[in-house]
Amino acid sequence: MDLKKETEELLNILKSQGFDRSQIEQELAYSDNYIAQQLSKGGNPKLLAKLKKLVASRNMKAAEGYVVVDVGAALRRIEARQEVSLSAIAEILAHQRNLPTVSVLGELEAAINKRLSV
Repeated sequence: MDLKKETEELLNILKSQGFDRSQIEQELAYSDNYIAQQLSKGGNPKLLAKLKKLVASRNMKAAEGYVVVDVGAALRRIEARQEVSLSAIAEILAHQRNLPTVSVLGELEAAINKRLSV
């Protein structure tokens, strides 16, 4: 298999684990767009070796029971779910009081801030 194809396969494996190219470049201490530049040149043996080590490391951590996640992506999913939940709560509260949803948002925010400060 050629360098470019192997590199792309490893990138796809890492992508399936929640990593995009910029995160991989950061993890490997490469400059922005380094991977794209190397792929346009047909690949790079040193890049391929580092990607193999990174994939092996992540697979080993997963096999040892470590949770391998992209923390940023996980936080974005949590925030999105919270936003949906809070919107639903605001709609229910507004419906119960026969008010527009916007009118209860301040009260809801104050209640959340109070709980967070405890």
